[in-house]
Amino acid sequence: METEKLNSLYENTRQHLQQTETLEQEINELKNKRLKEKLIVMLRTLQADALVISSFILDCSLCEDDSDIDSLIDCADDDDSFTDQTTFFEN
Repeated sequence: METEKLNSLYENTRQHLQQTETLEQEINELKNKRLKEKLIVMLRTLQADALVISSFILDCSLCEDDSDIDSLIDCADDDDSFTDQTTFFEN
């Protein structure tokens, strides 16, 4: 198992997520309202993705062996296909 590497990845992702707070403060200082709104939306997407990644890495680090990780990946793949279908029907 690569628990040590996964823990390091988790910590790095968590730190990057914290750094987005500084980005948000800088964005809020912009004068162009439309630009500010667009960047905030993009930043929220970045934050959401970072949360998903950090959660997945944490779950992987708690697995006992590679077969547990494979099962976790299969579950994540199933969730992705459900999300894709839901998005399709909403449009």
